[in-house]
Amino acid sequence: MWYRLLDDFQLALITLLGACAVIDITPFAVCRFVIGDLLVGVIDSAIAACVAAAVLYAWRSGDTRRTGTSGSIVIATILGRPGLFWAYPTFPSSHFLVDRRNATVATAAVLVMLGVRGEAFASMLQMVLFLDTAAIVSLFATVFAQRAESQRLQLETLATRDPLTGAPNRRAMEQELQIALERQRRDPRAVG
Repeated sequence: MWYRLLDDFQLALITLLGACAVIDITPFAVCRFVIGDLLVGVIDSAIAACVAAAVLYAWRSGDTRRTGTSGSIVIATILGRPGLFWAYPTFPSSHFLVDRRNATVATAAVLVMLGVRGEAFASMLQMVLFLDTAAIVSLFATVFAQRAESQRLQLETLATRDPLTGAPNRRAMEQELQIALERQRRDPRAVG
């Protein structure tokens, strides 16, 4: 388990964000049920369950590119102004969880939807300030995620390729062997 978290940045990030989201959202769901706000309690519970399911899917399948962050749209729409605070963690994290194009489209969709509805904001100035700061956060997250991915790929190449010939080295062979062993453990028919 720890090996996978140390070896797979995407999986580690999904696990960390997922655990934080479930731990943070679940008490709100319980509180909503206690005070009688059943609709929001059900939505909070559904979002926590979806986040947990996404983390479980990433762990079981190894597919870390299909998990996303769309719960903030629902939360911000239903909760109004308090829901805007839940949108902020979504903007930067989405750029690390899904590819940059999908993250940019999702962020733009959230911002457009919040801007069109406008009900979550006390004034036009507040809406413009929120949309502007959210766009800036997203822009920096995009640049940082792109840079982090580029550096990760460079380091991976340096660690697995001979610098003179470009041929895979012993570390690359060990990684491929580990992947084959894990695949064989999941499906004994996969490796023959």
